[in-house]
Amino acid sequence: MAAQTQACTRCHQKNPLDHVNFSPASSFGRAGIEYAKTCRGCQKKKDDALAKKRVTAENTSGAGQNTAKKKSDNMSVFAALNVLSLDGFVAKVSAPNRDKILTTIISLPMDSHDVRKRADALAKVIWDATDYRFK
Repeated sequence: MAAQTQACTRCHQKNPLDHVNFSPASSFGRAGIEYAKTCRGCQKKKDDALAKKRVTAENTSGAGQNTAKKKSDNMSVFAALNVLSLDGFVAKVSAPNRDKILTTIISLPMDSHDVRKRADALAKVIWDATDYRFK
């Protein structure tokens, strides 16, 4: 029985279809293990070129150099917001002439340190006050 061969989609060279020349794909097909269509040599060249491109992009954009400054810039958006208590927030959203868009920081009681539970509790308060529903 002759060994199966497969042509690489990049270099078009025919190689034996095995784990030495081609990487196994992440799934199994009808015939068992399926192999990538690109040979390992071409895939390594492609990965190296992509890594080099990412490093070049990071160096030219200045990413990594000013990360602390970028975080502080993002925090300045929050510094300008009003802080409302939960009761004040409920009063504002349940008022008949309520704002359509409300951007604020809500001071929540620290009943739980679980962020998900606190978010669910806030959603329930909004639901009860406005009959709005979140999907």
